Amino acid sequence: MRPEPPASYRTGLMGRGLSTQRLPASVRMISRNLVRKPWKAFVAVLGMALAVGLMVVGRFALDAGNYMMAVEFNEVLRSDVAIVYNEPRPARAAHDVAKLTGVTQSESFRVVPARLRNEHREKRIEVIGLAPRHELRRLLDKELRPVYLPPHGLVMTKKLGEILGVAPGDMVTMEVLEGARPVHEVPVAGFVDEFLGLNAYMDAGELARLMHEDRSLSGAYLRVRSDLASQLYAQLKRLPVVGGVTVLGAMQASLRELLNRTFSFFSWIQVLFACVIIVGMVYNSSRIALSERGNELASLSVLGFTRREVTVLLLGEQAILIALAIPIGLAVGYGLCAALVPVFDRELFRMPLVVGKLSFLYPVIATLAAAAVSGFLVARRIRHLDLIAVLKTRE
Repeated sequence: MRPEPPASYRTGLMGRGLSTQRLPASVRMISRNLVRKPWKAFVAVLGMALAVGLMVVGRFALDAGNYMMAVEFNEVLRSDVAIVYNEPRPARAAHDVAKLTGVTQSESFRVVPARLRNEHREKRIEVIGLAPRHELRRLLDKELRPVYLPPHGLVMTKKLGEILGVAPGDMVTMEVLEGARPVHEVPVAGFVDEFLGLNAYMDAGELARLMHEDRSLSGAYLRVRSDLASQLYAQLKRLPVVGGVTVLGAMQASLRELLNRTFSFFSWIQVLFACVIIVGMVYNSSRIALSERGNELASLSVLGFTRREVTVLLLGEQAILIALAIPIGLAVGYGLCAALVPVFDRELFRMPLVVGKLSFLYPVIATLAAAAVSGFLVARRIRHLDLIAVLKTRE
């Protein structure tokens, strides 16, 4: 039987836990052990920080994808339906489309295949002609502010400008690959920031002038009354001039479902692996500390420290390491996300650096939960460990 500690030692902090008289000594003991083995503490913090960063990276693709879809379908494409004609139609087709059932607003566009050249660099794309004040198919800059087409010149995506090596004010050779196939020197009027594809835009009237044609139309963006949408779709199916119909709401729902299903799975896999890493590191560190400091903890038990206080001494060091690892891990995760952005800077799509609040909250919750599980396992082992018997073992 170990002696009963003095009454002053039994006064719990806030009614439970370490006594107020032992708290400074316990903190000093924990701090001394960390200072005594700085490299061990550094490796433990680094390992847990990388696990936290892994969880942040795991949700980065989901956050960036959702942001791209929100911008594309809510800010850029603001129509409900997009139709494409079988072949270019005369300008009067715009009035016919506006009279269709349920159409409340329509904006026509012209698409012309072309090859853009600047010295030895060239790229085959589609030049899209829009109305000067377009609202259903908007162009945006980096701050998501609308960009309106000038009377002359091309406005292209920033990525296309990088490929061609041009800046605003430079001239590019535009070789039209349709009709009479005219070739023109066209100024670059500016850039827009888009996440999908490589596009170039021009005022529809200016594009018609360069094509030496009357105002022709390739399709239209439509805003539709929801209660009359089914009637419009049935009507569009019967029109022989309509080659394709895109319902943007259905496309958005399908892409979002695919995005969430794909990236959510990989995100949870990464969270699981990171939690396993954290549990393993905290549990193993605590077990190693228990083996190394068995005599010390047993001596404290003989001197009157309770099992709870011995457990806090052992796990307090891990708590400090976790408290250091979480903010470092969040910063490491954000840095890894920033490093991945250039990797996904492709012609097909560009991924923005967007990390949501939940992507920082999930790693914190998961880390604390994993640490709590490992702490519980260590505490249970201490409760079933005869610390007095440790004193009888030989060094």
